[in-house]
Amino acid sequence: MCEARLAASSDDAIHAITPILAKPLDKAELAASLAKQLAEQLAKNSSWQVTLAEFRALARQDEVIADAYARLSRSRIERLEELLLTQQHLAHLPAHRLKGIAFTILALQNVLSLESVAAPDIYSRQVISGLFSQLIEGLLA
Repeated sequence: MCEARLAASSDDAIHAITPILAKPLDKAELAASLAKQLAEQLAKNSSWQVTLAEFRALARQDEVIADAYARLSRSRIERLEELLLTQQHLAHLPAHRLKGIAFTILALQNVLSLESVAAPDIYSRQVISGLFSQLIEGLLA
């Protein structure tokens, strides 16, 4: 169940940003649009990240769960890399940079999801969107 839910959650986020990456936006518009959409997706799935954290903890002790988590993580990273490659401002980047961007976006999404569940007054959607915007602007520079 956890494996299927993680895959679905990942698909939701990728589907949500796909139309943005397909638009011919300038870098500032791209960063702002992606940040807003990533923050919205995070808000929709933040409570799920708590369950996912428990799944990760079990992966340390159960090889079957660890293998399932590794497969899903690899798939998420690869799908995001492929999607990023379709964007005009990112398509020219070397593979290691695209992989780094994918890792960074997914890691930040994970951490901010957990923080927003634990401290929603501090990690508001506006704050999270601003953090994603700063990150993406820096990655596009």
